[in-house]
Amino acid sequence: MNMTHFAQITGSLESLERFCQTNEGPVCDASNMPFFGTIKSLSENTREHFAYLFDDHYMIRSLSSIAGDPEQRINRVR
Repeated sequence: MNMTHFAQITGSLESLERFCQTNEGPVCDASNMPFFGTIKSLSENTREHFAYLFDDHYMIRSLSSIAGDPEQRINRVR
């Protein structure tokens, strides 16, 4: 839910609005927020969620893909 708010996605909590820079746009977006170590098999991670992130060009790296060398994996895609 925090990411929903910081990225100013519809459905974020009104109680978190005080942490937002609404006049300057979202705090986080695809240019500055990777999803690193995502566990794809969790039921909360739906196809629709991943489709939204991919469509908006977020970088997503699964836990299994980074398990061997996380630093190398994240640096390779920057």
